[in-house]
Amino acid sequence: MTDFLTLDPVVLIPLLAGLTGMAVGLVTIWNSVKSSQQKQRADSQAADIASENRLKEYFDLRVRIVETEIEGLKRDLKTMDDTYTRKLEDRSAFFSAWVERIEEKIEDKGRNKNDKS
Repeated sequence: MTDFLTLDPVVLIPLLAGLTGMAVGLVTIWNSVKSSQQKQRADSQAADIASENRLKEYFDLRVRIVETEIEGLKRDLKTMDDTYTRKLEDRSAFFSAWVERIEEKIEDKGRNKNDKS
């Protein structure tokens, strides 16, 4: 064992080479793990951003659809309001004319009675 402790280049060079090789191997493994983690993190962030963009596009589309439906409902309500207003005006004119005809008949009957007397 005392021979091993001497700084014999035949023993020391392979020992240093082995330690250096193990250190380089550990550094390589560590760098590989770190770069793998960074790549996974970047992929995860890209996937999150893509998901957020898809959700944003989906909700923007839904908002546009709802706005379009609201505009259609407003047009339908205006059309219905115009239709009912026109119908009410027609009915009002009909009943006004009807009342006038009845009043004229009543006046005619009143005049006929007065003429006969």
